[in-house]
Amino acid sequence: MGQWKARVGRIDELVKEIESAEARAIAGDPADHPRDKLVPYDPPFEAIVQPPAQRSVRQRRREAALKATGSFKRTREVEPLLEIDAQTLGQARSILQELEMSKIPITIQNLAKRLGIGVKHLYSCPEICDSISEHNNRCSLTPQEVMETRLKELFEQEKIVCCREFAKMCGIPQKSFFKSYSEWSERLTQQNRAIYKKQQYRAAERRLQEVIASQQGVSVHAFAKSIGISAVSLREPQSDIAARLVQHNRALGLPGAHCPRK
Repeated sequence: MGQWKARVGRIDELVKEIESAEARAIAGDPADHPRDKLVPYDPPFEAIVQPPAQRSVRQRRREAALKATGSFKRTREVEPLLEIDAQTLGQARSILQELEMSKIPITIQNLAKRLGIGVKHLYSCPEICDSISEHNNRCSLTPQEVMETRLKELFEQEKIVCCREFAKMCGIPQKSFFKSYSEWSERLTQQNRAIYKKQQYRAAERRLQEVIASQQGVSVHAFAKSIGISAVSLREPQSDIAARLVQHNRALGLPGAHCPRK
């Protein structure tokens, strides 16, 4: 406040000098220049006392942790490598022999996952690492050739498998299979549908032979339910089971639900 009061006092002096100069000019007196040799200056600022800085909670905690004994001396506990027992070693050999018959390569990560152990533990066994390297050198088939072979085997065996089981059979990690081989997933789905329809037709054929041999009539709906399918699936254009069943019911003279209306 003292600095501002000094400035206000100087402004009052300047106003008085201006008024005096104007009065002298009106009276025709010569002009007076009392500040010709003065240099303007500002009064010094008042010293501002800074309050003590408040340390943050984080800084206080950091300082306390640094002062504590044994702080920030984190030691990494290294787990000792586990020795692979004879059972795990035999299991690894059996997996490699199974893959050898199908000429399917395998990575050490995938083998460790199938054995249920860590990769670093598997690396500690030179015998298994050398066997994997020799096996992969002998198996020169590409993943596409391996999957093509597996699809043919499944179709001949009329076996339905999911995509994860199929990827495991081909020695391909699940993430890689769904990410890089999505078209093979679609091919597997279509083949599973074809196998399922083939199995349905065979079951319907056996059931129809049983109905004909018993000389009893069965409605289309009841017949489809007995083999675990819908009546719509039974009446598909490629299936002649429904037509033969209706013909059998008509031969027995069964009307109504046993023989659909024309």
